[in-house]
Amino acid sequence: ESGMRVINSSVGNITNLEVLQILQENKAQNMEKWKGMKKDLHQSLTVEEQVLKFLSKSPIGKIDFTIAADLFSLLSTKYAAIKFSKYDKLQLLNNLPQKLVEIYMVLEPATMGELETQNLVEGLIEDITNLVAKNTKEPETVPEV
Repeated sequence: ESGMRVINSSVGNITNLEVLQILQENKAQNMEKWKGMKKDLHQSLTVEEQVLKFLSKSPIGKIDFTIAADLFSLLSTKYAAIKFSKYDKLQLLNNLPQKLVEIYMVLEPATMGELETQNLVEGLIEDITNLVAKNTKEPETVPEV
């Protein structure tokens, strides 16, 4: 049985950052499981291992978990006039866009329109870039299994 399972599917969305944190917390426990497993049973944890590797190598893997609070605080204060949807906030946190094209790819058109109308797009890119720089940490190595 894998350590990752849905507890309550109606609670809401989970961010890549939260998934990474859960997988990192379970890593040591899983290493013990993997040691004694037969090859066919070991495959049940392969997806979890691949997700951990992928997220660890992504921009999220280099970020301190406090960035979520910093980003949401920024959106609710400096950008309070913009009506960011839950989807927009999730996409901003998961992708941490630092280029104009990245912002366009992750935000809903209505939100982009609001940002453009108020000339806030470049400011948001700069603010996210500063948050990423402030919250960057040394990436954790993921052991090979």
